[in-house]
Amino acid sequence: MTCHDGFELVGFDCDGLLVDSEVIAVRVDLLVLADLGWELEREEIVERFVGRSEADLIAAVEEQLGIELGEGWDRKYEPWYRTAFERDLAAVDGVEETLDGLCWSRTASTPAGAMPGCGARSGRPDSGTVSRAGHGVQAARSAGMHVFAYAGGVTPAGRLEGPGTTVLHDMRQLPGLIDAGRP
Repeated sequence: MTCHDGFELVGFDCDGLLVDSEVIAVRVDLLVLADLGWELEREEIVERFVGRSEADLIAAVEEQLGIELGEGWDRKYEPWYRTAFERDLAAVDGVEETLDGLCWSRTASTPAGAMPGCGARSGRPDSGTVSRAGHGVQAARSAGMHVFAYAGGVTPAGRLEGPGTTVLHDMRQLPGLIDAGRP
């Protein structure tokens, strides 16, 4: 049996796609920014910072508050993120069924007919905090990949739409979309 004609590999961005980390990160971002002296609404944080680099966040804070954060400014806040993730991190609704429904190989030796898969995340492994290293959708498009963008997290569907992209609102749709090949 050959699965997923037209695709050689399925890659998953972990943050906000496999686990509901972005929702948690934005909630803690609200607290961190308020502690620094910048009160923002949830929607403002999503619009300004989700999918952008940590350097962009630092530059915006420094400009808005007229301060220099400096090396190690975030050490105080790392436990805030870690505690929230340990307490609240959960799989995205439907992702377990989605992964079970894909005919793919999770090993280095891919059986005939199975498609290899991989995962990626933008978090810093040393701290457990979410580092906004760039938007997975943009990176995949830049690499010439077709993107199946999940709009069930904090990023509005409109920000995910674009060339070579299929936006889905329920992770359970993904195996069928992949099996159908490129739309």
